[in-house]
Amino acid sequence: MMERLMMGRESRAIAVVVCRALLVLMLFCGVAGAAPQVEFATVKVEFGKVREGQVPTKPVKITNRGDTPLLVQGVRSSCPCVQVNLPADRPPLRIAPGQTETVTVEYNTKGYFGERAAVIMIETNDPKIPLASIDVTIDIVALVLTKPEKVFNWSMAPRGDEVGDDLLILAGDGSNAIELL
Repeated sequence: MMERLMMGRESRAIAVVVCRALLVLMLFCGVAGAAPQVEFATVKVEFGKVREGQVPTKPVKITNRGDTPLLVQGVRSSCPCVQVNLPADRPPLRIAPGQTETVTVEYNTKGYFGERAAVIMIETNDPKIPLASIDVTIDIVALVLTKPEKVFNWSMAPRGDEVGDDLLILAGDGSNAIELL
């Protein structure tokens, strides 16, 4: 009986030592801490000069550098003019470890002009970066500008009439006055 008791204690001690060694090995190899890790090819999207009314697009690559699947759970923009199109129909976008997906950033310039900036917020399951941001900049060139802005009603200027000296009508880039016929 004593032999059996000693054998049981030895087996338990060996099992404890083996479990501890496995735990240390898992921690050393990173298995216990496996997680997704988001990486963006760029954190700034610059559209440059674009004519008002156009809808330019730019790709943004998202890579999962982690050990488990990365989920893009949501995307928001600080401006309704900026939209992010995911390759899947709707979130979450699933990116396998070591894989890269491309999303498309779209800027609707209709009704906007001048230098503008927006921020895209991307929500992921990355424990270190659960909410990432991408800056978006654009310089929208209007076809025609009036100075002062929004004081001229185009329907009230009959063809051939003068608009006066207090209103300046410029080309969209603001460089030269234009003549309306």
